[in-house]
Amino acid sequence: MINVPEWIVHLYTGESFCNIHRGVYEEINKFIDSIPEPEYHDANRVIVEGHWVPEALLHLALATYEGWGDIGLKAMLHHHLLDYSDTLVTTGPYGFLVRKYGPGYGITYVIGSVHKVLDHVESDFTTLLRLLKEGRDAYSIIQEVEKTWFGGIRHRESFLSMVIKEKRKDLERCIEDLLRAARELRECIDVSAMEVSYLSWREEEGRKDVCPLCKSPVSPLELSTMMPREYIQKGLAYKVHEKCFEYLKSVIEKTSKQGLSGVEIFRKLIVEHALPPSVAFEMLKDRDLIKPGEVPRIFESGSPQVYDRELEEEWSRLIEDAVAQVERILEHTSPAAGIISEKKLPIAVDPDGRVPSFYRVLYRVLGLSKHELMPLLKEGKRDVVLNKLKEQASKMFENVWIVSFPPEAFVGVDKARLTPTALAGLVKICEIANVKIESKLEWSKAELIDLLTSIYGKVSYCEREWIDLLKRQIELQK
Repeated sequence: MINVPEWIVHLYTGESFCNIHRGVYEEINKFIDSIPEPEYHDANRVIVEGHWVPEALLHLALATYEGWGDIGLKAMLHHHLLDYSDTLVTTGPYGFLVRKYGPGYGITYVIGSVHKVLDHVESDFTTLLRLLKEGRDAYSIIQEVEKTWFGGIRHRESFLSMVIKEKRKDLERCIEDLLRAARELRECIDVSAMEVSYLSWREEEGRKDVCPLCKSPVSPLELSTMMPREYIQKGLAYKVHEKCFEYLKSVIEKTSKQGLSGVEIFRKLIVEHALPPSVAFEMLKDRDLIKPGEVPRIFESGSPQVYDRELEEEWSRLIEDAVAQVERILEHTSPAAGIISEKKLPIAVDPDGRVPSFYRVLYRVLGLSKHELMPLLKEGKRDVVLNKLKEQASKMFENVWIVSFPPEAFVGVDKARLTPTALAGLVKICEIANVKIESKLEWSKAELIDLLTSIYGKVSYCEREWIDLLKRQIELQK
């Protein structure tokens, strides 16, 4: 039996994020995964270039609908889309980014790919439903769908048996509920896909003991909280430092007092604090601030279309192209050469996490230019956008302070937590400015901004670039 991801992840994300009945989902998991021969596992999930081959899905949908009705269809789609997300984050170039540097890198590609599958499901089955309701004869339906369905019809006799008049009402009801399930999943699948991305990243290179908030290891001697509890038995639960746990509680309390809803706080926790969705959900659920099925889309809300997928994919490709080209140009030039070569080494060679920290800051900075550059991309000025991204990336790779001490901060409502490498850089820059500071990771935002402003005029251009990057991360969360 093959379970990828673990069944508990299917059940937890389905129930918590998409409001899918757990009892039904458990049966769907067994129905899909309990085939003994590996070559037949997920046999009906045939996804090619973003198309779930509709003939295969139709057979699966009818079998599912007969046994479990509309909620079964939703669970079936969710199960397969989670498996597909896992495939995307464990293979290929975007999968490498997610596994190596975290879910923030490549996640738009993963989510965009999942939404593309839902787009085609809706398009394909809306066409079939229209033909059925028009009363077309079976052979006319075959001729029509052959023109529009990806893969056409390979098993005509089987297809004909499903669209004969005696079975049409049942088939129409099944397709209507399949389309409804696809539309409902569009509103929640982002969060489930991101949870799979976090779990994949965590499994890579021994990160099981890394705290999801501060991104530093939790030693056996440190107090920690395991979350979510349902993951513990399978060894999937996140270890959260007790200090980080208390900090998150204070963030939730303060943002709640500011009038933010549980849904809005949830989005802030996973976007601004880069928390796994399950940890954010558990923190809010325990305080009665959120209920199963209430989670928002990650990137946008209130719109039937999450984003222009082609543009988003092009944007992601441009960022990767820019970084790759700069790496090739500077791979033998100091200080970039060191961090580019270290990127290829296992995490154990980089115990302080300097390399992933640098690349997190790099991708974060490039991502911040999206608002400015996306209009140019919409105008077709791809080369202009690429050159601007390369210029930004080059400045970071060529700055010895940024490469040696990546200025990374995890920012809350009124607190900023520096990584150990960022703190080391701040201490050294303050020494140059002849300013003594307390060596601490956690600062109030106002205190840190005041410090950075006070030393800015006392250091050289390279140090000021370092300060600018750190200030920008903090000021974005005001």
